Amino acid sequence: MDILHNISLGIQQLAHIDVILITMVGTAMGILVGVVPGLSATMAVAMAVPITFAMEAMPGLALLISVYVGGLTGGLVSAVLLRIPGTPASIATTYDGYPMAVKGEPGRALGYAVVASFLGGGFSYLLLLTLAPAVAREAVKLGYFEIFSVVMCAMVMIADSSQGSLLKALIAGFMGMLVGMVGPDPISGTARLTFGFSELRGGFAEASVLIGLFAFSQLISDISNVNRKLPDFKVSYKNIIPRARDLLDSKWNLLRSALIGTSIGIVPGVGATTASIIAYNQAKSASKDPGKFGTGIKEGIIASEAANNAVSGGAMVPLLTLGLPGCPVAALLLSGLIVKDLTPGPSLFSSDPGIVYGFFLAFILANVFMLLLMLTLIKPFAMVLKIPKYLLIGPILALCVIGAYISNNRMMDVWVLLGFGLFGYIADKRGYPMGPLVLGIILGPIAELQLRRGLSSSGGSFMPLVTRPVSLIFLIIALIVLCLPFYQEWRSRKKKRSGAEAV
Repeated sequence: MDILHNISLGIQQLAHIDVILITMVGTAMGILVGVVPGLSATMAVAMAVPITFAMEAMPGLALLISVYVGGLTGGLVSAVLLRIPGTPASIATTYDGYPMAVKGEPGRALGYAVVASFLGGGFSYLLLLTLAPAVAREAVKLGYFEIFSVVMCAMVMIADSSQGSLLKALIAGFMGMLVGMVGPDPISGTARLTFGFSELRGGFAEASVLIGLFAFSQLISDISNVNRKLPDFKVSYKNIIPRARDLLDSKWNLLRSALIGTSIGIVPGVGATTASIIAYNQAKSASKDPGKFGTGIKEGIIASEAANNAVSGGAMVPLLTLGLPGCPVAALLLSGLIVKDLTPGPSLFSSDPGIVYGFFLAFILANVFMLLLMLTLIKPFAMVLKIPKYLLIGPILALCVIGAYISNNRMMDVWVLLGFGLFGYIADKRGYPMGPLVLGIILGPIAELQLRRGLSSSGGSFMPLVTRPVSLIFLIIALIVLCLPFYQEWRSRKKKRSGAEAV
């Protein structure tokens, strides 16, 4: 009965006309950003964070959630029509979405993608509604050392799942942790690492850092291909709503893909791109005729879109129960919660159940709005692809600067935005991933605070890290994840040497 009572509290949080309108507008904004290749859901949420500063808790969170849900789905439009994924998570959608569009059925391809996104996301949000409270009840039992070990394990897993060099990912995470340490000491409150700048006594403004890394750095990158012309396309509403029989034929594919997406979302750092590709490959393996995949069949579209949208619900489980963002967007949502004096973790479920369940239900509401908007306004959304990119850069840059400035009403934050934007662009070009960097900024202070509290309670002894079973298990997992790539590389080199000697 508790869950029904809490759901009713969540409905009370959402049942206001302003919250409902904000959710609808936020979903539309997210879709519009997601439609444009290169403008990701993460970028959309980063730009929306400063807007929430003047809002109450529930409207602000509803805006961030709806922008996220819309941004995830918007990427399928260009994936189907142009073979250019609007977001990285839509890469696998291009495999069958674009061939179906080329066959003269762009509306049908878009319809399958939209409905699969709705069903995959809805499945994960319903699972979140029931799974997260149970996880939170167990998470209450974790102490300082256990939380520290969980955070460090999450950091290593995020670095390991990043594309490219593991060493560069670890360095990026370490740099993020250093950035997070600038400002007041979490225990004594004294300023540190300010290098004589009084403006840094409070640390870097989180909104400016995140907008700089995700939005401004992307703008710098977009300037280099601003005049790139996109192919022409035509969108028809014909057959855009899939037949129930076609969806029932794909029910196991939908369920399997949604489960894959939700499960991968719970694991920190893996992400929607990986989920969609794994789900696509699983659908192909389970098919009686795998040779048809890549020729424009509905099964490939459904698998990709159901999985990448299901990741969003799974990613909220560690965020809300442990305060651990498993992806950059979750880190932005964590920032939005903290700004409203809401600290994710087990205690949030008992102290603010209305907000927690309102958070859950906002995902469901945004998902419904996404379905309605995409099915009824897909043609206008697709027209956004024809807007020259150079016309978008100026307004987006202005929004970034305004968003950075209004966070604290000081010019210093604008310079922080520009500095981190340039830093993020250079780091990305050098192969240093943004995910570990941002999550280092968010998780670093959490890890430090928990470790120092644990050391205070143990009289300065580090032994509880290895004598407490839960802490030891997560440290062992982190060590295995950290060492496994180096071991695999060593074995690969050894085999090559053995093969060369045999020749």
